[in-house]
Amino acid sequence: MLWTRRSRAAVKDRVAALLPGEYSHHMKSLESIIDELSKNAIKANHKHLIIRQRILEHLKRDQQTQEDAESALNEICMNMTRYNEFLNKHPEILGNITEKLAKILRQESLWIDYKNNRAAERAPTEEEKKRLDGTLEFKAIYSKVKGRKVYVEIRASRSDQLLWLEVINAAPILESDLKRISEKRNAFKKHRDAGTEYEFFLNAMDNSDCGSGLGYATIDTHLSDMGLEPLEALTVLSMHNTTVMLNIDLRKLAVLDRTLVL
Repeated sequence: MLWTRRSRAAVKDRVAALLPGEYSHHMKSLESIIDELSKNAIKANHKHLIIRQRILEHLKRDQQTQEDAESALNEICMNMTRYNEFLNKHPEILGNITEKLAKILRQESLWIDYKNNRAAERAPTEEEKKRLDGTLEFKAIYSKVKGRKVYVEIRASRSDQLLWLEVINAAPILESDLKRISEKRNAFKKHRDAGTEYEFFLNAMDNSDCGSGLGYATIDTHLSDMGLEPLEALTVLSMHNTTVMLNIDLRKLAVLDRTLVL
């Protein structure tokens, strides 16, 4: 999956159709939130595929056949607990993972730019072809995405005064990543309550961890501006996959809107 303008527009249209007209001015915030969550989910799948390949290479040294190694891999990746237990026993598998992921994301951005800027269906120019031919790591990851049940699913529904959004990526999350997200969200809340959000973003400008958790501060800013309590409105759950659940209470948005009108 490439998170192109076309992909964003399709999701935006789906959510906009569920949002009552009197709350339509919140659509830009929702669009930004969905954009952050979707990019995070795609990035998490890339990271998971890198880790899967490294686990498989590790298992091949102990297993008699490729089939045995792949069977053991599937058992390990079956849920978050097994996945993290194995990686805790073999921390070397995660070595240099951030640099590897960052390289793949840079290559992915070239394909997204190409898709976004292509006015009509056509073959790439020579310059574009040269750039795209150099994205070997991304193409290897993308082929694995197409060949496995690895995906990002976005669900949206509304029931009375509640708007639900779910962004699901088909991979368990690393405990360290889940912890980092929670820590950054809690740290941002303290800054938000104190009115010093700018300090948080200045201190978090280092993206050595590929921004893990930083995008959530942007999301929490939007949720807060919409009149919602971010830590209540958005939760991250993981077991067989990772699901971010966003619960938009339209009644709370209405209270905020009346205050602004006054």
